[in-house]
Amino acid sequence: MMCDKETFAPITSLWRHSMLGFAEAVYSDDSVRIKLEGKDQPVVIKFTPPVFDNEQAMQLFRRLPLKVGYKTTVNVVSSLGSGEVKLGVEVPEMETIETSAGKFECYK
Repeated sequence: MMCDKETFAPITSLWRHSMLGFAEAVYSDDSVRIKLEGKDQPVVIKFTPPVFDNEQAMQLFRRLPLKVGYKTTVNVVSSLGSGEVKLGVEVPEMETIETSAGKFECYK
């Protein structure tokens, strides 16, 4: 996964699984071209930015300006599934989580 260091916009992504196959995604400003193992023609998905690659989703969530009341929709491209998924993100409240390492205030 490569992305722009300032905007976090995806540039390219490679995904390989021994049983599920291989996918390579190359992004432009308003589309992604996905080459799938075993397919002759690439899949092209047009989108309205911002959009993010599934392989960067965990890091993306860490960059969101989370606070109580925060709500947004994040557009994520699944390269192997060759589709765009709209993920709703909402922080309704804080909660205290207790673990063996101690108590932590967390976004719910």
